[in-house]
Amino acid sequence: MGDVLEAFLAGLPAPARAVFDEARAATLAQLEAHTAAARAAWPDLTIPTDDFAGELGARLGKAATPQGLAECHAADVYLAIACSRDDENAIRAFDATYLRSAARTAMRHTRASAEQADEVAAVLRLLLFIDEPPRKAACRTFSGRSTLKHYVTIIATRELVDMIQQGNRARPLEDDEILSSVIPASDPELSLLRNRYRDEVDASFRSALAKLGERSRAVLRFRLLRKWPVGRIATIYGKAEKTIYGWIDQAREELRDLVRAEVAQRLKVQLSEVDSIVRLVQSRIEVSFDRLESAAPQPAGAKP
Repeated sequence: MGDVLEAFLAGLPAPARAVFDEARAATLAQLEAHTAAARAAWPDLTIPTDDFAGELGARLGKAATPQGLAECHAADVYLAIACSRDDENAIRAFDATYLRSAARTAMRHTRASAEQADEVAAVLRLLLFIDEPPRKAACRTFSGRSTLKHYVTIIATRELVDMIQQGNRARPLEDDEILSSVIPASDPELSLLRNRYRDEVDASFRSALAKLGERSRAVLRFRLLRKWPVGRIATIYGKAEKTIYGWIDQAREELRDLVRAEVAQRLKVQLSEVDSIVRLVQSRIEVSFDRLESAAPQPAGAKP
């Protein structure tokens, strides 16, 4: 275990090394205890002992004192280190243990909608696991001074507050500007149709969005609401851009089918009139997507 102590000392900020070097036996005992606790908590994860000790020293930062080491939530640091190394078992464990519970807790604190909580859960994966220079993935900097649950909840709450303050409600496809762009003033019949059924169309659209599968709802929001390039969405999910374009196409089809069903259920009119309304709603979808797709480069073979 001598290598473990040396790895820990090497990882520490230089000014902090002396105090630990003077208490080598106690420091080593604490490192052994932290390692045992971490492996008991996450038996499916494997990080070499000296690697863990070196990372622990580097992450302590200003808390690099014997008391800081003793109070460190080392098992949480162990999981964060494994996640930052793209360990699939670690990321699955993180997702199941912390990610969604943090999003739900942040939702209660901020009174955000369930849709916004779903969105922020996906954003958390980006912030926690993916480097976007100069920003480092949050799992690379987690020090263990608080619990990982608290740390992730703070990030989720911050993101939800920003989302709410920016007015990013779940209305990406209900924009009057988009409606106006697909209903020209020279078409009084279509304008009359839209005005006559405006409430029903909006209600149908909101209901259809709420019924979308989680993945479909997320990719639509990232493209339409946040205006993220497909490459960034692909990074979140660890998929090729071509796969994400396929998901977007699937989401569009799913939304069309749901809107048609909602409109037909809400309005007791002739089929031809229902079809006119559905075509109007579908036009809104098409214009929204076409504006975004034309602004982003696509990989070879990708579907627009």
